[in-house]
Amino acid sequence: MERKLASLQIIDSLSPIDNADRIELAKVLGWQVVVKKDEFKVGDLIIYCEIDSLLPEKPEFEFLRPRKFRIKSMKLKGVLSQGIVFSIDFLPEEIKRSVLAQYLGGNKEIIGTDVTEKMEITKYEPPISPQMMGKILGDFPTHIIPKTDEIRLQSIPNILTEFADREIYISTKMDGTSFTCYHILQTNTEEPHKFGVCSRNLELKEDETVYWEIVQKLEMKQRLTDYFVSYNKNIAIQGELCGPGINKNPAGLKKLSLLVFNIYDIDQQKCFNFYDLIHTAAELQLETVPIDWIGKFDIKEFTVEKLIEMARGKYSGTNNNREGIVIRPVCGTSSEVVSSYGGDPRRGLSTKVINNDYLLKAE
Repeated sequence: MERKLASLQIIDSLSPIDNADRIELAKVLGWQVVVKKDEFKVGDLIIYCEIDSLLPEKPEFEFLRPRKFRIKSMKLKGVLSQGIVFSIDFLPEEIKRSVLAQYLGGNKEIIGTDVTEKMEITKYEPPISPQMMGKILGDFPTHIIPKTDEIRLQSIPNILTEFADREIYISTKMDGTSFTCYHILQTNTEEPHKFGVCSRNLELKEDETVYWEIVQKLEMKQRLTDYFVSYNKNIAIQGELCGPGINKNPAGLKKLSLLVFNIYDIDQQKCFNFYDLIHTAAELQLETVPIDWIGKFDIKEFTVEKLIEMARGKYSGTNNNREGIVIRPVCGTSSEVVSSYGGDPRRGLSTKVINNDYLLKAE
């Protein structure tokens, strides 16, 4: 899934900011963004750029040079602002005319259109330490396993209607590095039990990085092979690799650890439900991410604002802000919202909420 860093949206609301004469607060999707006062009106069609957007070094974006053209969370006049809003005048002239004609002609489906490439925007990626690089075997095998990306709730606030009245669970989002390993039975080959290891975006050759260190430590290759022999099922284990030397180890772990958040059935092309995840992780002697809450999702109680507040907090035993939370149904189901946004439909209904305290400090 390629993230929609820039998309066509509308201004949902505008509200004043205390002690601020030149700026006001705009609501776009589930995000709040500080904008110049009187520059926009409610209902205006605009370009919204999410945090992590890296804008091109062009004259029209020169004002962002002090920020190295990167859009990130910040506070202005004591108010949180996430993202940036541009007039559609920032689109190439021909595209702008087409967009306006469609919108003014009543085509509301144009709202949400991805304009990341048209704006020449790329995603900011933090530097990778040498111990995390790994020797590349190829791209992440998305033809058999979905990547571990979750879409932020504020980008798809209407997903809450899909959670309504379902039993859901909320887990802590750990701050480490994404890890996937998998087993596939192959025929007509010298290696019938194929075992692979991946970072977030790449499949990795066996080497001395932390990815293979945890594989050897937990005997993952043998465990997944034994699981196949017992159940005739090819699976992938997906989790967060955390510990000393990884992203400053905010959870304060004493040793390299794999915290599982997903087990994927490669044969059936679907994620294990919650109880199968917990049972299988225990059978494989693997630790899962912390589970914060399980219960029925009341859409009146679990608003975007409430879930943003729930994402706050510290990692247990530390004074470090946790990264946030992930929300999933106990029994997996498909999601029209995730699919329409461009997410991998195999991941089903799920979303993440990042802790704003974590974002402000990290960025």
